[in-house]
Amino acid sequence: MLEIENIDSFRRSLSGLRVKVKADKKVYTSKLYEHLFSLLKFDLLYGNGVDHSFSSFHLSDYYGLTQYAIDNSAKVEPTTPREIDWKFIDDAKEVVRSHFQELLGPGRRFESRIKPMLDFTIEAIENEFIYQMMHPVSDANPWLACEEIFRKGYLFYGLDNLDEIQDYNPGLARSIPQEYHSNLGFIALSETESNHREAFTGFVVDNRLTLQHVVYSYLRQNANGWAHPKRKKDIEQHIEANNLNPYRLPIILQNLKRVGVVGSINKGYFCLNSREDFEATISSHYRLKNGVEATIKAMTDRASSLGFEFEEDRFTFQVKAGF
Repeated sequence: MLEIENIDSFRRSLSGLRVKVKADKKVYTSKLYEHLFSLLKFDLLYGNGVDHSFSSFHLSDYYGLTQYAIDNSAKVEPTTPREIDWKFIDDAKEVVRSHFQELLGPGRRFESRIKPMLDFTIEAIENEFIYQMMHPVSDANPWLACEEIFRKGYLFYGLDNLDEIQDYNPGLARSIPQEYHSNLGFIALSETESNHREAFTGFVVDNRLTLQHVVYSYLRQNANGWAHPKRKKDIEQHIEANNLNPYRLPIILQNLKRVGVVGSINKGYFCLNSREDFEATISSHYRLKNGVEATIKAMTDRASSLGFEFEEDRFTFQVKAGF
């Protein structure tokens, strides 16, 4: 979470931040999909997400979701939005801009391709600050994943123009399937390991957003409550009937469950509406939790008997919703 105690402490928090050397595409791709899903959560809960096909996902869709998330934060958060310190936000944006301009150096390196990346990254940081100021203790801030990317030293940029993607990375542009040509893509700036030159890598959003809405719509229509669950096999057949590949279904179902719109019992998956629906899925997951905890204890005890000791925090991590 970003430091907002005062502008000087925020500036100090950036002192060790450097441009990422040797991009790890898997890491920033995962985090940006996590960011997208966090934005979609607001639409799934209170928008008209079930009516969206998302057969393609444009930059305009992205900006619509970002505005919707900020405007409707009070529907998701248990706290009343607090006042926003706009002067601090303006100062923080300038601190980030100055920091990266200094890192990148004057002249050629701070060129036309890099400026929009810096602008986009700063806008994401601005949105995180806005949301954090409104809801200081929230873990539902959709821009937390963007901060993680930023803190690793990446600049990132969302765009949906194939010619513009080609300007950054011709190889990436050539590899994009025809059906995704107008989809939102993300370009990340890092440096090469050998000579610290600019390196532009990225990805284009695939059909997983379409898949999510197909699954959610199907469950809304056919599994409305715990008494009418649908098996994973039934959902897969529906996906295939829509000419989509169901291979991402497990993570899609996991994300819908973490948003709180879909539940599950041993007989299948269903949409959550009533108290009974929530009771059924919560009790089912408690049974799973108890079983997992019993297994962990048995393994830990066995390891100890063999002289193998582990610090508990070695295995502790925060699981976040994401693709």
